[in-house]
Amino acid sequence: MSEIITAVYENGVLRPLTPLKLPNRTRVRLHIERSEVEITDPVFDLIGAFSSEKPLIDGIPVSQDPDLYLLADMMGAEAQELHAWEIAPQRYRRGSEGQAVRINNKSS
Repeated sequence: MSEIITAVYENGVLRPLTPLKLPNRTRVRLHIERSEVEITDPVFDLIGAFSSEKPLIDGIPVSQDPDLYLLADMMGAEAQELHAWEIAPQRYRRGSEGQAVRINNKSS
């Protein structure tokens, strides 16, 4: 299987911008090529792709659910104290221990 993805190198770690469909601890071989994407692109600033200064929402990485972060950004300052299930109730519910749980809405 061969796939081309975009990742950000930050603090010694390559972080994919999209989820990978690989089992945990899968070894991969990398060919590193610098991207021509402008780092000042406002979309990347919005979702925090090139910055780790934005706090995670309930520990959910931006790369796992960028739409959650777009919704939170559209809500403005009020979203800073909200949980994922309050920002996107159609995507998340509150788990029994207070954690965000992704709702699987796949149609059969």
